[in-house]
Amino acid sequence: MIASGSSETYEVLLVRRDGSTFPVEITGRNISENVRLAVARDITDCRCQQAVYRVQRAGLEIQKTHDLGNVVRILGDELEDIGLQFEAVGLQIIVEEKNVLTNYHSYPEARGYRSFQDTVNLPDALERFAPLRSLVSHWHRSKVWEHEADESFLQMTQSSSLGSTYRPRLLIDVPFTQGMLGLGFSSGNATRTTHVISLLNELCQPISFIINRLFEIQSLREKL
Repeated sequence: MIASGSSETYEVLLVRRDGSTFPVEITGRNISENVRLAVARDITDCRCQQAVYRVQRAGLEIQKTHDLGNVVRILGDELEDIGLQFEAVGLQIIVEEKNVLTNYHSYPEARGYRSFQDTVNLPDALERFAPLRSLVSHWHRSKVWEHEADESFLQMTQSSSLGSTYRPRLLIDVPFTQGMLGLGFSSGNATRTTHVISLLNELCQPISFIINRLFEIQSLREKL
């Protein structure tokens, strides 16, 4: 940039002292042959609004709940662009009146860009897995669930399509009307939990809208 003398604005991820990353917009200009003055602006809020828009747009392009995996993958892309370093993003849809729980997970690009989906009988799964009982309990109470991945959690994921490839250290799940939206983090990641919870709360709004729309479409199809 110094050599070219360019004053174009560009975006990068910067690292905080605690090791967490965040997106900034940098504008600069050369003030002498070897000195460049630059201003960095934190654009986290802007990227979050962009994520909400892109997730909602992706949701409007699908017609079946089976395709929610595509939305979760895009959601993961947006969180990665914001600067979060995570193991997987997960969406749990809880339909108690039908005794159904559907899980959607997606790995970020750094972990191979894979998606997973499981649909289980809710009462059976609640009886088998203590972590799921805790998840549903927090959902009932509209409480954020921040917890470490213990052995019972790892056993539960191993019985799913995730298998033994998903071994996070910390999990944060945020409730919304139809379920929980969460992220898993490895032991090496610097995690600002308050920031993560705020981002997930913002993204729960379009996710809830999308799921409600899909449920309405499904209900209309069943009546035809």
